[in-house]
Amino acid sequence: MDSEEEEEHEARLRSEQRAIGRTPAEHAALETALAQRRRRRQRDKQDSENEYYRVLLQRQRREQQQREQREQQEQQQQRLATYLQQQQQQQQQREQQMRMQAGWLTVRRQQSTTTTTTTGFERALQRMRDRVEAEAEVGIQGPSPPPPLPSRVNAPRRTGRVNYSSRKARGAGWHRRGYRDSGDLWINVREGSYGSVKGRDENENETLRAFVRHVFDSWNACHYPEDWYCDLFFRKRSLIRLLVDLENKGVEEHEVIVRDYFDGGETVYFKVFNAEGEQQSQSY
Repeated sequence: MDSEEEEEHEARLRSEQRAIGRTPAEHAALETALAQRRRRRQRDKQDSENEYYRVLLQRQRREQQQREQREQQEQQQQRLATYLQQQQQQQQQREQQMRMQAGWLTVRRQQSTTTTTTTGFERALQRMRDRVEAEAEVGIQGPSPPPPLPSRVNAPRRTGRVNYSSRKARGAGWHRRGYRDSGDLWINVREGSYGSVKGRDENENETLRAFVRHVFDSWNACHYPEDWYCDLFFRKRSLIRLLVDLENKGVEEHEVIVRDYFDGGETVYFKVFNAEGEQQSQSY
């Protein structure tokens, strides 16, 4: 006999025992009440189980939502961290590019300065070469030449009191009286005929060509329009013309040095001319 049959047998025995001492109507009413109570208990039990599963399902859903929220927050944090890292890398790249561009600009500016100043000096030389060649071709003698510069052999040397030229104390007017110190000569460079003056310490063994180039560099000869030109004059004679004449005579550059023409204290004039040959008194 299985368990279900045993339960039915026990229920039948209990029903028969309850029927003792009762009328059939009372017994039927009792059985009906007991059956209703069993159904009610079964329904309550089912409801209880349903409530349990409902609560369990709600808990699972809530946990699932919390888990999804945590995953979303972690993903957002990860995306934010990735974005910040990318921004930092881009910022570093931009800074590196800016440093590289600044470096390139500095190099280009230096190259441009060197190139343009050299070009200004070379342009002045080439212009004078073309002028000399044109004069030679047409046989133009031009106006009477200015007094020549002292020859290299008979270059003057200042004389004066003992140890005057070698003393360290300069004093008032030293730049006009002449100045020598440890092989350096003080040469005044004036802008135009009445402009500002820039004094320069030049090595007496420096070539005359290098000295003229340095003057062009210091006065930014390249910053004038292309149809303008610059020249340097000493004792009313063009030093650019002097360099071209020395070239035509076959004199090497290293054979002509500063002390051959300067003894300290002299003044040279840096002049700017427009395309018509008119001197410009102000810097462009």
